[in-house]
Amino acid sequence: EENRPIVIDVWDWNAATQPDFIGTCSCTYADLSKAAEAKTSLVLQLLKETSKGTTKARGQIVIENISILRKYSFLDYVFGGL
Repeated sequence: EENRPIVIDVWDWNAATQPDFIGTCSCTYADLSKAAEAKTSLVLQLLKETSKGTTKARGQIVIENISILRKYSFLDYVFGGL
């Protein structure tokens, strides 16, 4: 599960027109946890595929503060004997 990709799609929302797709980026849980342990920023490149089939850089997403919390479900409590 640590290497499963987390895909982030970024859209520009407009009230009068349809939202515009800006770009997409991806990372893994391992990337996020390494940045959280090192207390450093994680920089992700936003990319968008053009109509010609090439990929164009559209900007960056900088994740400065990362906290990973485990959210327990009801079944976790039941099976845990709590």
